Amino acid sequence: MSLLSRYAATMRSLAFTVVLFGLAVFARCAVQAQQITNAPPTNLTVIVLDGNSGKPIKGIEPLIVVKGKLPIRLNQKTNSNGVAVFHLTDPLPEQIGISFFPDEFGECSDGMPFSTEQILKTGLVSRNICSGAKFHYSASARPGEIVIFGKRGPTLWQRILQEIP
Repeated sequence: MSLLSRYAATMRSLAFTVVLFGLAVFARCAVQAQQITNAPPTNLTVIVLDGNSGKPIKGIEPLIVVKGKLPIRLNQKTNSNGVAVFHLTDPLPEQIGISFFPDEFGECSDGMPFSTEQILKTGLVSRNICSGAKFHYSASARPGEIVIFGKRGPTLWQRILQEIP
């Protein structure tokens, strides 16, 4: 066998090895990407109820509060059932607080910030500390849910009329 033919055989073998290695790396990356894509999303469901009547509050925007950071506005308003769902990303904070724009909603929940782990494992119903509450919330929260109580803030017209002497 000539030197040239041995060189050609070695190059074909090397090329074959490089192609196999490339395919193995590609397959590994594809499997990892599939595992990441299939990871279940971590949802936080915030249920906002009127602290006096227990009725759902529609159309307000809860803010997520994480220790050491400004409140996070996620542009998610509560629906007709008082529910807003947030998709949390890793790394999850140890504790989460829920806040609102003060002119929109006055919070009457005690115990913030709340344990993220507890919310995700068992759910959490905050303690209603609204004065004049005429109901007792007896339902349990499901895993990933937190129930918050409060009172709707003054309407735009009420605020305008308050400013007029």
